[in-house]
Amino acid sequence: MKEKGLKVSFDFNEIFEVQNLTSSIKRILKINDKKLISFNELNLRPNFGSQLSDKGYLFDGINNYPILEVKKIKGEIFCEISDDKFHSKVGEILVIKQDYTRRKNISKMHSAIHLLCSLNKDEMIRGYAGDKKSKVEFKGSFKNFERNFPEIKNSFYHYIENDNIIKKYYLNLEDAKKLRNLKEFSEKQEGLIRIIEIQNFDPRVCLGTHVKSTKCLNDIKILEPKKIDENSYKLNLELKNY
Repeated sequence: MKEKGLKVSFDFNEIFEVQNLTSSIKRILKINDKKLISFNELNLRPNFGSQLSDKGYLFDGINNYPILEVKKIKGEIFCEISDDKFHSKVGEILVIKQDYTRRKNISKMHSAIHLLCSLNKDEMIRGYAGDKKSKVEFKGSFKNFERNFPEIKNSFYHYIENDNIIKKYYLNLEDAKKLRNLKEFSEKQEGLIRIIEIQNFDPRVCLGTHVKSTKCLNDIKILEPKKIDENSYKLNLELKNY
């Protein structure tokens, strides 16, 4: 989903889809009892925008070191670990193991938020995609939304049952402006713009990870809406087996 101030030409590429990636260490920083490690190539997404960061393990051929968080610091992405037994040096090659279950669940949640925003005509204020729970806040009359909620909820589950394809593609600024929902771009925007589209009806700028079809969202449930104030409200999503 497009967020205010978001640089939509973020360096998101197909390496993010690789579950186990072999890469060499670029830099190691030590902050208190933590180590921050960057790589020449990385398959993990940082805690960025509205999506929780990936996690996983760094494997040196003998031991797996849990990744606590993936952070973007001054344009460089680091894996944070706390294991004092980690002694690899810059230039050494490790295997970066993606926590696939976590990534899959976050991708489901992010895709579900997209679908929900497509079905609700109120403006989204902010959203958060986690691995077990997610939330999205909207600007609009809570009273009116309460009245429309049953229909939106039924439509949400209908799209899931119909197995709608979720596709991604890239456009230049001129072509992106022609799409519905994609009118607000700065003329200073550089690079290709990443588009996520649900079955030819909802193109949106997005830097997050997604599933390939709405059918993959069949274990997500929408909870009852919560009032924030008279002109805003939030919806929470959960995995059914959570």
